[in-house]
Amino acid sequence: GACFVFIAGGGFYLLRMTTPNRLQKLLGYIFIFFAGLFLKDLLFIFPFFNSSEYLYNLSLSIDNLSTPICALYVLEVLRPYAVNPRTTAFSILPFILFIVLYAVTRSQTVLITNYIFTACYALVVCVYFLIQAPKYNKYISENYSYIENIDLNWIYKLLMLFAAYILAWLTLGVFTSNHLFDTLYYTLSLFVWIVVFA
Repeated sequence: GACFVFIAGGGFYLLRMTTPNRLQKLLGYIFIFFAGLFLKDLLFIFPFFNSSEYLYNLSLSIDNLSTPICALYVLEVLRPYAVNPRTTAFSILPFILFIVLYAVTRSQTVLITNYIFTACYALVVCVYFLIQAPKYNKYISENYSYIENIDLNWIYKLLMLFAAYILAWLTLGVFTSNHLFDTLYYTLSLFVWIVVFA
């Protein structure tokens, strides 16, 4: 509940700013998307949802959409104006196909393949960022005299937080559905998004 309130509030704040820049607007939409994911998870307080392995796995498949959504933000940071309807559709389409496939087949093979694909996708995004960020910082330092607020050093720390977040998500999805671990996962989620918002 706390995650939903913070993320939804942050998203509406970013989108209702007087003159939000492109990154702020994109981050606002991402916050609203994650608020929807947290709202979905609130359904699991009801016994019908909480006792269904199929619905739990389907929910985790939907959560996988967060990976390409975050990747789009990284892409926009590194290559301004690269995010458009076409790149967005291209990024999320495989994840939507996995959701539909699992919803129809209930296949564990589809579910596991989805996890592997998502982990590989996240790894590729991290490697891409680590390759492109030094080039971006070099360009900034060579073309701008004041670089304190426009270089990417801040996002390296954020990347480490997201790596911990993804590891927690994979552990939750693959290895356990323990309520204590759920609490730790949502606490970490809230901390990550507070850092992003700040």
